[in-house]
Amino acid sequence: MVAIRQWVAWIGMAAALGAAVGAHAASPAALCARLGTSDRLRALPAALVPAAMRIFKLGAMPAAEVERSTVFRCFDHRVLLCNFGANLSCGKADARRDLPAASAWCARHPGSSFIPMYLTGHDTIYAWRCEGAHATTGASRLRVDARGFIASHWRRMEMTTGIASAARKMGQ
Repeated sequence: MVAIRQWVAWIGMAAALGAAVGAHAASPAALCARLGTSDRLRALPAALVPAAMRIFKLGAMPAAEVERSTVFRCFDHRVLLCNFGANLSCGKADARRDLPAASAWCARHPGSSFIPMYLTGHDTIYAWRCEGAHATTGASRLRVDARGFIASHWRRMEMTTGIASAARKMGQ
């Protein structure tokens, strides 16, 4: 009988935990208010598609495509959105100055004024070129945020006053 009671108690706790996790998963604002900062990219809930369409000016894009191509992450108790569209990188920026694929390109195309992004990756922060047969970078062409993401690819989603207030209190 004790084992049955323990089992029932465990099931109840698991259900409560599942409900809490589900609530946070359904509400990016609540999740970010709780987490503060997390570099994990998460799928955009369907309920936030209209906000993403407005933020990124995607009125002509089908809602299903906006949902598929938009992710969010948490930074300083706020929700940040990124729409990768056809080729933007929502992941961390690549700040390496030595790329084997770029070096191989320059060996075949010495003196080229550019190295195609399909070789350098769309997450690189540099414009690449060849000096003779060697790949080299110029100055950084993109700003990286405090967490290592390309800043211009991310937009802040405004939270409701109540959640923003709760997030500030949690951070104290």
